[in-house]
Amino acid sequence: MRCAQRDSQREHPYYTTQAVSRHLRQERQRNRYKKTVVKLSDIDLCGLGSFTDSECGFRINRYHLEEPWGYIYATREILLRVDQRGPDYVQFTPPTGTVLIRRERYQKHPSLLVWIRTENGKAFTNFWNPVINFDATREPGEFHCEYDISSATYHVAHEGLAVDSELIVALNDPVVILACRVSNNDIRKRTIEIIPLIRPHFAAASLAPWDVPSLYQTVAYSNDIGPLFEMELRSPAGIPEERKYGFVLVDINEPDSAEVDYARFIGNGSFEHPEFTMTVPARELFRFGERTAKNACQGVPCVAAISKTLSLEPGESFELSLAIGTTAGFTEGKKPTRTQVERLRRYLDSSARQHARESYASSIRASIEARRIASPDAAFSRYVNEWLPLQLRWVNILDRGWPTGMRGTRDSAQDTTALIPINPDEARSRICELFCVQRYDGWFPRQYSIMGPRGTHDLRFYVDAGAWVWELLFDYLRWTKDFKLLKLKVPFLDSTKKETVLDHALRIAEFYTARKNLGEHGLCKIREGDWNDSINRAGLEGRGESVMLSCQVVLLLKQAAYLLEWLDEHTDLVKELRRQAQHLTSSILRHALNDEGYLNGVFTDKREWVFSPSDPDGRRRISIPVNAWGIISGVLTGESCRRVIEILAELKQQDGWPLFTPPIGDPPIEKLGRIGQGDLLPGLGENGTPYNHGCHGFLGRAAACAKRGDLLFEVLRYMLPYDQTCHPVKRAKTPPYAVVNHWKTAPGLEGRGGDPFLTGSISTALRNVYDALFGIKPLFDCIAFDPCLPTNWSECSTSFYYLRSKLDVKYRQTNQDEYSLFLDGEPVEHKAIDWFGQTLTAIPDSALLPKRHACIEVTR
Repeated sequence: MRCAQRDSQREHPYYTTQAVSRHLRQERQRNRYKKTVVKLSDIDLCGLGSFTDSECGFRINRYHLEEPWGYIYATREILLRVDQRGPDYVQFTPPTGTVLIRRERYQKHPSLLVWIRTENGKAFTNFWNPVINFDATREPGEFHCEYDISSATYHVAHEGLAVDSELIVALNDPVVILACRVSNNDIRKRTIEIIPLIRPHFAAASLAPWDVPSLYQTVAYSNDIGPLFEMELRSPAGIPEERKYGFVLVDINEPDSAEVDYARFIGNGSFEHPEFTMTVPARELFRFGERTAKNACQGVPCVAAISKTLSLEPGESFELSLAIGTTAGFTEGKKPTRTQVERLRRYLDSSARQHARESYASSIRASIEARRIASPDAAFSRYVNEWLPLQLRWVNILDRGWPTGMRGTRDSAQDTTALIPINPDEARSRICELFCVQRYDGWFPRQYSIMGPRGTHDLRFYVDAGAWVWELLFDYLRWTKDFKLLKLKVPFLDSTKKETVLDHALRIAEFYTARKNLGEHGLCKIREGDWNDSINRAGLEGRGESVMLSCQVVLLLKQAAYLLEWLDEHTDLVKELRRQAQHLTSSILRHALNDEGYLNGVFTDKREWVFSPSDPDGRRRISIPVNAWGIISGVLTGESCRRVIEILAELKQQDGWPLFTPPIGDPPIEKLGRIGQGDLLPGLGENGTPYNHGCHGFLGRAAACAKRGDLLFEVLRYMLPYDQTCHPVKRAKTPPYAVVNHWKTAPGLEGRGGDPFLTGSISTALRNVYDALFGIKPLFDCIAFDPCLPTNWSECSTSFYYLRSKLDVKYRQTNQDEYSLFLDGEPVEHKAIDWFGQTLTAIPDSALLPKRHACIEVTR
């Protein structure tokens, strides 16, 4: 009955219109691609800034932007966040360690800066604002800041004075360096006062409402090893081992005075307009560790400020530098020794700063050079080669920026999956960490403590995490062939009993297929949420079902059967897993595939379908993630797949494809979640916006499965931020180099980017380039190539490492339908079968292992 219904729909005028529309759209795409494609550095950004020729380099030309345009410098020991207004955030052991400085909400100006006070009572800082007796709303006479993988630099010039600053992160020490040069570009001699200043936050990243950080803080000035501010944070919990120490070292010779008391420093003014009261006699001897009423402040808000008055002849400059941080490797809770602190003074030397720049840049370069692409689109190639792996590094170090002491299980698994080809060792470690917080019944917490099983976890009953952990493990095995990992025994969240990683992984399948976790339609229960966090009340009563999760589980079951068959283990389970996959597929098609030919999204506790042709509020909606996963999982095949991909393609709006449309909330849909009631307003977050990860990320992956190369590339163009035909900078407001979480559609905010950098869109975009566009597909004993390229790309290439071999892969397209594979000029005849049962031409691993370098051609 269902098949007959689909055949009749094929002649429906809707689908005839779709076919014509598709033809016209493809013709427009072909014409667009014929245009000359500019380099990333040639893109016109309305004078606000430009991509530079430096690796991951960008120059900002305006101080006053509608949104901060930031950049991140991070190691496992130190985090520095900056934007065009200067440093925003410095933290030890990110993302959960002690925060040294931070801008509070609505605070525009940095808490680390250098004041330049002139002889006529005016003042500005090395980052321009705050200013005194200048118009803060105007641009300075000259301004620009530049970011690249070695440092952030700033240039400010105004009324005859120029200030050039640089912020650097040390690779092997938790240290941030600020170097500053003040130059007299005037025709007359200038007398100025230089005041380097830091207002420390110096407290935990997340504070309880009753915390008063200053009550446990001390700042003391000493100078027996050069000007130095010692900072101590004692433990509010009364645990000496939790005490923290930080230091500010300055290379100003013979400073005039200093200050450690914040209230004295600002006087009757404010941080942005202080009175500059300096009461510590900086030339009097104060020894390291000494604390007196003269040189120390404790129990009240502190500051570290030092001043020097000097005269500069025309063309003359004055240089200073600060090293802010702590010592590496000291005993937790124990104050570093004078000798340990003294070693940090080396960062005040220009040669040490140069070494810090080069070392940090080399560490980034190792990530961005691990794999490369070359395509007819130069801007696309460079963005993929440099900016995506850089941002992937940031999200992996910073757990997408949430300083909670917990990692999102889904987030961590997704981001690590993209990291496998770049850093398989880190991926292996994360897999073990994840399985240690798995519950014995196979379920994973929504978020887990970085302290391990004994920490405090987020146990809200979201149910999708296991599917992402499975995908991480499965991809890791495909890339590394590290099957020994499966025999490693690890504990559970709620049991000290240890089982192998393979047994842990199979428990994921057991959880999803357990009768208590399947609803009345035989689909996976949604409980408190699936991938779409905002659908958080559809299954609280135990009836609601998730179609997207059900599709993910179909893929999981197919891959689990494929793995066990290859391992020749649990052979009796292979047939059962495949039977379960087929049964779940049948349930999805029987109950969720609607008469318009696409999948409904969610069945709620109220026994209503949402994201359907007729939602409870009377509107028609299509969920892109749900239907994309219907294609990705192989639930939708053949004509059903073609029909759905056409329906999804037609949903495109000005800023890309929305998660669904229209947004929800007026009238509300009961028992759906925060989007159903309108608590998350329409056009914000997940409520009907181009939510980058879910709509573009999953749609791109589905387009590859459907062999729609032009659609895949078009989706990638909207997923990435730099293309000004997709996301004009005056509309998006956010940095054109920063992948965003979503683009808003709420009135007055149309097209505005939201939550740049720290998003699952980054890892998904990378996978859509290498796994989908270039079709790199490792299997358990070979590697296949199943590309999905735009029709106008006659040639392209990629290079990457696989089993310690360097593979250079060139793609050539003619008018033939099938691809041929060549290894070092010789045709490859080996065939392999993937978990869908698809036969692929593949290169056996045995043909690559002896090689250090191999040339592969994929020709159609």
